[in-house]
Amino acid sequence: MNSYGPEFHLTWPREVFAAESRAIASIAGYETAGAILLEDAFDGPEPKQEFERRLRSTGWGGAPKDRTYLTQLANDVDQFPTERARYWNARTRPDAPAAMLSMLEVQREWAAEMFEFQRLGFLSRVAPKECVDGEPVPPPDRKIESEVLRRAGLRIAWPLTSESPLGVDDFYTLVEVIHDLVARPRLRYDHTYGNCGWHFDDYVPGVGQGIYRWKTNALFAQGDLGLALADSGEDRGRLVRAPGDDRDELVLRTLERVSANANQHDDDAAEVRHAIAQFRARGASRLDKRAACVSLSGVLERRRQHLKDNLLKKDEGALFQIANEFAIRHQRADQKADYADDYLDWVFWVYLSTIELTDRIVESQRKVATPVKAEEPPF
Repeated sequence: MNSYGPEFHLTWPREVFAAESRAIASIAGYETAGAILLEDAFDGPEPKQEFERRLRSTGWGGAPKDRTYLTQLANDVDQFPTERARYWNARTRPDAPAAMLSMLEVQREWAAEMFEFQRLGFLSRVAPKECVDGEPVPPPDRKIESEVLRRAGLRIAWPLTSESPLGVDDFYTLVEVIHDLVARPRLRYDHTYGNCGWHFDDYVPGVGQGIYRWKTNALFAQGDLGLALADSGEDRGRLVRAPGDDRDELVLRTLERVSANANQHDDDAAEVRHAIAQFRARGASRLDKRAACVSLSGVLERRRQHLKDNLLKKDEGALFQIANEFAIRHQRADQKADYADDYLDWVFWVYLSTIELTDRIVESQRKVATPVKAEEPPF
């Protein structure tokens, strides 16, 4: 195991950093892009300094020998903390409830994050600054305002200030629009002529959006808003209802497995993705939730034989009894319809976890069925 100092504190989500670090390690010009990556992704200067020190050390024939450092950091990503330091009050009163941010404070902190995003060029793909050597362009702030108006029909003053907060619906709309505008630049250079300043290039939208979702969702959790930007699915980048517990992980695991597995039926992945988006949409109605449950029950119905073969027969029957005896699937006169909305929540999560379970069973069976290729002798 490699040893790292306290300055190896990530300010990015681990999975985004690992993927981007490996991607940059494989491209031409990785030296510049790698140094920028480590400067942006870590709190302290030590990771970048160590990278540059290794670049200065050469191997046989004078070739740089440490392109592998970025891959090493990606492999060791679980060693890097991403949580904030716990100070005296948190350590001595671990059971004390965390102070929640008000909506005004959430907007203020989000605006501060956006100032930093703009400074680092994350919005420069759609709102570049004017260059003293180039053609005139609209001021970046006005360009962002016009993009928000064009995409969402929303008139705002950019950047946001605590003196002019937005209404809740307008703020949530702006959060979603900015998600679609964000892209991380891998390269930047300081144009010193005429004090022109920084220019950016080689934009990667997926990386920028992953960081944006992570930071925005952390703020929303501090405000206990019950919403988060979806990380995956057909509603990725849209605000959805977030349970704030292990069910969030269940959604991610299910979406990952249902897309990766060669499922028994071609429609499974699309139906599960749509059901999740329908159920967790902000403002989802009782009808929306019931329709999501119906979709999931249909996926399970197609897997019924698989459930019979791998689960207890009574358990398999109980799953469909839930949907058949209550007014969820068929809406017959003899079905029970007088149940609380919380019951639909329970049905949805039971069905979703069962789908995830069946995909795990398929995975394990496929591994058992695939013979391990014997290694050939080295001579």
